[in-house]
Amino acid sequence: MSTKKENNDLIARAIMGTPITVFLQDNKGVIIWVANPQSGWTKGAIVGKRNSEIFDHRNASLLDAAKAVAKASGEDQTIVVEATQNSRAQWFKIVIKPVKDKEDHTNFLCSCIEITNEREREETLRALLLEVSHRSKNMLSVVLSIAAQTAKTARNPELFLRRFTGRVQSLAKSQDVIVNSEWVGATLQELINRQVLGLNSEISSQIIVEGDNPQLSPNGATHVGLALHELYTNSITFGALSVPEGKIAISCSKTVIDGIPSAQLIWDETPRVTRGAAPEKSFGRTALEQIVPSAVNGKGKLSVDSDGVRYSLTIGGSELVG
Repeated sequence: MSTKKENNDLIARAIMGTPITVFLQDNKGVIIWVANPQSGWTKGAIVGKRNSEIFDHRNASLLDAAKAVAKASGEDQTIVVEATQNSRAQWFKIVIKPVKDKEDHTNFLCSCIEITNEREREETLRALLLEVSHRSKNMLSVVLSIAAQTAKTARNPELFLRRFTGRVQSLAKSQDVIVNSEWVGATLQELINRQVLGLNSEISSQIIVEGDNPQLSPNGATHVGLALHELYTNSITFGALSVPEGKIAISCSKTVIDGIPSAQLIWDETPRVTRGAAPEKSFGRTALEQIVPSAVNGKGKLSVDSDGVRYSLTIGGSELVG
């Protein structure tokens, strides 16, 4: 017949090389035996100790409460506790089995596995889901605002649908770039490629892009993308891009405003076409001069003169990355 020591040795051999630790606590809560200690623990750090000497008050109390339930019910209990080793938080899933000794005292055979990596992944996923929820709510607010403002200036349902669809598609294009960057944001050049250059290869030669290429935050990218959409749509519909000789110059320069790093975006189009500016009360003009500048903590101005159309937008430092 196998002795108790031989059985313990068999258990230790069986779990060696696995992420499982097994230990036994007596009826007074003292750990009297441990097999395959790991994750920073050693036999010397565990054997002879109580829960309160290994874990903080909260987690020790959770373990003691689980043991009390196991003793009273005679059923296994599973609990997740946190411990700190070498200034690093670690999480363990522990299964507590009540067992009787020769004196009919209830001891506790416990098996535990470290789940720190799983816990950290769960926390990361939870944070990402909260971020997605937050951004989704913001995006819905933007869409609702676009819908309301577009409806105010659309003369009929067909016009409303066309303009609203175009603006929502513009948001989607910027969102694609943001997601591809793992929510870091987007560079100005990426937005220009998606919102302007990539829409019509026949007129791309009429567009010149120069200057700096700042990285924009997700919020900044969303709204600058909307501004580029409004400028492009206006130009190709009744501006410089509606005529063969029309030219667009898009430039950006990093600057400092009131001691804060910022960026200055300029859209210049020539020549001035007779119908070359959006109406004073159009949503496009409101977006360019009010909505977008406010969202990027900057200023925007759309001006039309005999030579052409010019739009300037300052982008606040809060919307620049790096």
